[in-house]
Amino acid sequence: MSAEINILQQRRPPVRLVFSNATATKSEGDAYIERQLAKANTQLIGAQADIAHAFEVVTIGRNLPDHDATMVGDTLESILRAALPIINISGASNRDRDLMRALRQWLQVNGSMNND
Repeated sequence: MSAEINILQQRRPPVRLVFSNATATKSEGDAYIERQLAKANTQLIGAQADIAHAFEVVTIGRNLPDHDATMVGDTLESILRAALPIINISGASNRDRDLMRALRQWLQVNGSMNND
């Protein structure tokens, strides 16, 4: 008994071209999240720059001056201000209520007036 094996040509699936729509509008929720992330990012960039500068000063063996941002609380304020929008986009649930209240209270008492 002999068997014949026929090999069929494989057909490639058709290529599907997908073009992004650069003019697609963002949903209101996406725009809100983007704004919140931009606020947090701006604050954290400032805090990171303060920390990097303080680290550099200490690393070369000098003391931080009394007016350094890490010493007077400006860096801490930036970090706390970055936490607020992150809490907002996480839903500001009951889980975060006490943290949000504490952050707002600290910022009200200790924060500068030149921020939101």
